[in-house]
Amino acid sequence: MLVCDQAYRTDPTSVNFMHALNTLHMVEHPTMLYLANSLNLVQDKKAVFPGRHDFVGYMVQHADAVISHQWANDQNYLYLDALYGNYPLIHNSPWLRDAGYSSYYYPDFDTHSGAKQLLAAAANHDAQLAHCKEQASEVIASVNPIASINLQGYAQLLLRLFNGNQSSGYSA
Repeated sequence: MLVCDQAYRTDPTSVNFMHALNTLHMVEHPTMLYLANSLNLVQDKKAVFPGRHDFVGYMVQHADAVISHQWANDQNYLYLDALYGNYPLIHNSPWLRDAGYSSYYYPDFDTHSGAKQLLAAAANHDAQLAHCKEQASEVIASVNPIASINLQGYAQLLLRLFNGNQSSGYSA
């Protein structure tokens, strides 16, 4: 929400509407109310706080980009859904940056950097779509459960586990 609002404050034409998905259960919480009411997007009636929705259906009807903030949850299926749909994904996931999708990465809790990435995505994503699709395909391929490299890695972990060699860091 802070990334969206910062981008909106920088350039009011950059964000038509903000949909903060899966927040319906929090809208009456005093802290959430205070935060939301401090946002220009809320004051200008350009924000909604709906409950859970299917990602694909919601995106097709309502949105053009995904802004995700994670804290100790580097890998999230939402990222893969956004990348597969060729949506600009503004994110702070070190896993995605290291996996090859760095196009719209912002570090840690840096909402100003996130807003810059949102503005860059709004201005350039369509022109860079081929490059973004390539990066997204590489990320998706890296987690494909039937890719031979992943099957081999999983088999090696199982062999180590059942042979009593748990030096890989995994434990039973």
